[in-house]
Amino acid sequence: MKSITMHMFSCLLILLLSHSYGAQALPSAKDLMMEIKQTGARNVLDRLWNDREMFDKLCIKIASGKEEWLEVAAALKPVSDAGSSESLEMSAAAALPNNPRGVLQLVERGFDIGWVCGEPRFEAPAEETLKHFNRALSALQKVKDPSLRKLKQECVGHSASHCHKVGNI
Repeated sequence: MKSITMHMFSCLLILLLSHSYGAQALPSAKDLMMEIKQTGARNVLDRLWNDREMFDKLCIKIASGKEEWLEVAAALKPVSDAGSSESLEMSAAAALPNNPRGVLQLVERGFDIGWVCGEPRFEAPAEETLKHFNRALSALQKVKDPSLRKLKQECVGHSASHCHKVGNI
């Protein structure tokens, strides 16, 4: 009986410890970049991807459009596979209205312009999707960097085209 009680206690302790690990906060962008430099982007991406809650937190941070999180996305993208790549690009698409210049720079670094500026894969009602594209188009107009002019025009074309498609649904 004593060994069963000890076994149950051990299992409960393991369960509690594993649950508290899953509830950890996402490391800062600076800490993730340091970890990427030390252990490699593939190791960091695998660790985050295997903890869906943590990876979702990462995607929310990328969607904010803050430069430091876009840098993390850029560092992880080259080693991403289909699932993680899609999530990173969806997060960049969500960031477009918040930081169009930074997102265009992600396109320069390998993000797919059709995904980022065109048809985001997040499911939202047509009204919300139109709102997103109108905000993105407005934000893109504020990008004045001459080195991004061609990408900006292409991105505007993708966004306007998709906005028109959604408006006709």
